[in-house]
Amino acid sequence: MKVLIIDDEPSLRQTVSRILAEEGYDTVMASDGREGLDKALAVGPDLILTDIRMPGMPGLEFLEQYREKGGQGLVIVMTAYGSTELAIEAMKKGAYDYVPKPFSADQLVLVLRKAQE
Repeated sequence: MKVLIIDDEPSLRQTVSRILAEEGYDTVMASDGREGLDKALAVGPDLILTDIRMPGMPGLEFLEQYREKGGQGLVIVMTAYGSTELAIEAMKKGAYDYVPKPFSADQLVLVLRKAQE
């Protein structure tokens, strides 16, 4: 299963990629929503983990454009600035799930496995 990780924090991208690789996932990384959108459309990932707050193109804007361009992968949004309203907005725009930061490796893997099913 191919997972695209979109986050402006290099250390988080690397950590999440390492965790998922250990679980057998094939990962691709992007540092912002624009790069993420290009990679998502080119690679066709099964799952996308995207941060909400990023410079350039934020996660919700990425999600809208990805869906408008026909993207079919499941999108899971993650943010350190979580709120119920933000989670609801993300779901209305087509997100599959929502993960608040910080999260443990076990929490992340559990969300991805749930999405896989």
